[in-house]
Amino acid sequence: MSIKAAEPRHRFRCFACFLGAGYLCDWKLPNGGLCNRAICPAHSEQVGPNKHLCPEHQEAWRAFRVARRERQEAQAKQGDGSEPEPSVQP
Repeated sequence: MSIKAAEPRHRFRCFACFLGAGYLCDWKLPNGGLCNRAICPAHSEQVGPNKHLCPEHQEAWRAFRVARRERQEAQAKQGDGSEPEPSVQP
């Protein structure tokens, strides 16, 4: 989430370097909220349209993507797990 242009400049400081923050971390927390840690462009990573992550959650995002890729590869090797279509007898 970008910090609105209407906000006073440098009202938010990056948690890592204390420079002016341009973004808030958009990582979803288990309680349903967002991390909202203030981050500068140097410490943020954009992972989607208007979606930025702090360094801690960048690592969690990478781990999630690796696990998802491994799960998809394992499923592809095993097939989709569904029963084969029965052949139709004429």
